[in-house]
Amino acid sequence: MGAKILLIDDEEILRNLYKEFLELKDCTVEAAKSCEDALTHLQDYRPDLIICDIMMPGTNGIETLKLLKNHERYRKYPVVMLTAVNEVESIKQCLSLGALGYVVKVSKPEQVYYQLQLFLKAIMAEKSSKSSNVPLRVV
Repeated sequence: MGAKILLIDDEEILRNLYKEFLELKDCTVEAAKSCEDALTHLQDYRPDLIICDIMMPGTNGIETLKLLKNHERYRKYPVVMLTAVNEVESIKQCLSLGALGYVVKVSKPEQVYYQLQLFLKAIMAEKSSKSSNVPLRVV
């Protein structure tokens, strides 16, 4: 797929698992352990997609999403929440704050990847259409 991804998750084992799996699927992945770490990565890294966990110590994922969407430099990056929190109110809150999507963590990274793939395909198609000046057509 060739997408550039910034993955934000405080759990090292899961962060490394998803990073390695996405890299096997031809994605370039930078991994951050916190909001602060993610902001450091964003100084030089221009991802096609940010994937953010919700339950993190310090600045949680919802606060991270707010920060990204309220900052002129970062609001252009699409954000998908990847989390174990499977509550309707959390989903509604994230989507209302500007998240592109909400994916619940499951036991197999492959299942998560196929859900993320829908977002990645749309993002990469839009990116391709912008570079070729061909408008994206949804059928």
